[in-house]
Amino acid sequence: MRLLLSSAYVATHGRQSVLRQFSVASRIRVTDAEICNVLIVDRQRAALWSQVPGSGPRGYLVAEPALLSVVHQFAVRTWHSARQLRDHLELGDAGLDEVARAVLGQLSAGAKDETAARSLGVSPRTYRRYVAQLMDRFDVSTRFQLGARVRELGLL
Repeated sequence: MRLLLSSAYVATHGRQSVLRQFSVASRIRVTDAEICNVLIVDRQRAALWSQVPGSGPRGYLVAEPALLSVVHQFAVRTWHSARQLRDHLELGDAGLDEVARAVLGQLSAGAKDETAARSLGVSPRTYRRYVAQLMDRFDVSTRFQLGARVRELGLL
């Protein structure tokens, strides 16, 4: 069983409420895409629910095979780009500041440290310190791992 939640749902219901409602955190992912929340059980049933602007919540149970197949394909594609619930909650709403985003942008562009530092208006030593701080923050030991982790979390 997998549960795919929108980040809007998590923000609306709050951290503690989401953790209480959904205790199987390893099988829950959160996406920034504007989607219905989706729960698929054994590819045989799917529950979809969302808050419709201007009215109350709406929910649907899907059992028809062709429609279920479409919902499943959509959910699988979205699942792979979504963050695990624990990662989403750990990051909170703060995300990355402008400097961190700029450093990650330079790293993803493959810029050399000196070039990246110059474009950010800092010394190469300061730039390397920013990179080291990001590596610590994301608990990785190489720049490659940093890029992979940031991509996995959908932050860049």
